[in-house]
Amino acid sequence: MTEEARFLRRLYSWSFATRVSIGLLGWFATRFINIPLLQDAVYYETVAAGVANDWLHGRHAVWLQEARPHDPYLMVVMLACCYTLTLGTRSFPLLIIVYSSVTSFMPKYVFLIGRQLGASPSSAAKGAWLVALLPAFAFWSGALYKEGLVLLILAIIVYHAMLLQTGWRGRSLGILVAGITGLLFLRFYLSIIVAGTVGLGLCMGHSRPGQPARGHLVLIRQAILVLLFVAGLTAFRFTEIAKVIPADSGELLGQIQLSRYDLALTNSGYLGSTEMSTPGEAIRFLPLGLSHFLAVPFPWQFGSLRQNLAIPDTLIMVLLYPLILVGMLRGMQRNAQGTLLLVGISVALCCLYALLISNIGAAYRLRIQVWMLWCPFVGIGLSRPRVSAPLGAKYDVRGANS
Repeated sequence: MTEEARFLRRLYSWSFATRVSIGLLGWFATRFINIPLLQDAVYYETVAAGVANDWLHGRHAVWLQEARPHDPYLMVVMLACCYTLTLGTRSFPLLIIVYSSVTSFMPKYVFLIGRQLGASPSSAAKGAWLVALLPAFAFWSGALYKEGLVLLILAIIVYHAMLLQTGWRGRSLGILVAGITGLLFLRFYLSIIVAGTVGLGLCMGHSRPGQPARGHLVLIRQAILVLLFVAGLTAFRFTEIAKVIPADSGELLGQIQLSRYDLALTNSGYLGSTEMSTPGEAIRFLPLGLSHFLAVPFPWQFGSLRQNLAIPDTLIMVLLYPLILVGMLRGMQRNAQGTLLLVGISVALCCLYALLISNIGAAYRLRIQVWMLWCPFVGIGLSRPRVSAPLGAKYDVRGANS
């Protein structure tokens, strides 16, 4: 076993232990101390138990048949499969353990993404450890919230998209299509954003390390990959389902405005009176919305227990933002195409959430999608400013197969 393989095992063990511990602590606080930390998780578990009961009695699950595009379809199916295997016996702690065993793979892919960016093993490990141990990632990934599954799928999509930037990989293409389709049944708008940015990212191909640069061949290869990517999504009815997003900008901004108003009505709401009826108003509001999305709760914003718990790791990440920016600039020197892919997805998410979110809790939950994409740059920002080539084809294949 190689040194990196041993590291990935250790990384998974710590990630799993952290997620299980925080998940069980949240369940105990919710169940026995009446501190509501897992409201959504309790809903998912209850619905999944009902779906499993229908399956075990040979009935069609009514909830699955009536699920809407924004419902956590994939999350409920996963938990329902667990309860089906236990023959309907319900155990919240068991679900936390099973769920954490899946989501704990996420730091591994953050490490692999860092290596694809050209980071050394020690530099890539820094970002991976941050994702493994930071409470924000551990809580949302271990406490039966769908964010853990969203983050894992997003990390897998980004990694395999970076592999496809360097050559033909049928398995990676299949994983890419399956991953984006899976996001449709967790956060459907996220799948649309990721599909668009990944499609653009696939256009930015490059040769593998050690191979001669042949621009015209790379261009033809990537064009075919993009066509296959679009064909695969179409075969899974992605474009048909994606039509739920309004094509008219006025209607879309109206929905965003309504969502902002509803979120701002809570105790942790902010900037709820903002008007965004036109694209111009939305653009003018973007810097203010972005500054809040990336930084709330501010250190002086004490409120509920959950809000107070979010302050420490939010402060940690805010202090890391300058280092992340340095890492992005160095990433452009090492793997410009991969860096642009990560930056493109994160910028698209930042713009959406800056306009959409007006609640500290929602910002804290959804912001970790952006944080995860930025964590690989932490190690690169800490490393010496030297050029380090991405991994060769041999490691890429092994990483894709692991």
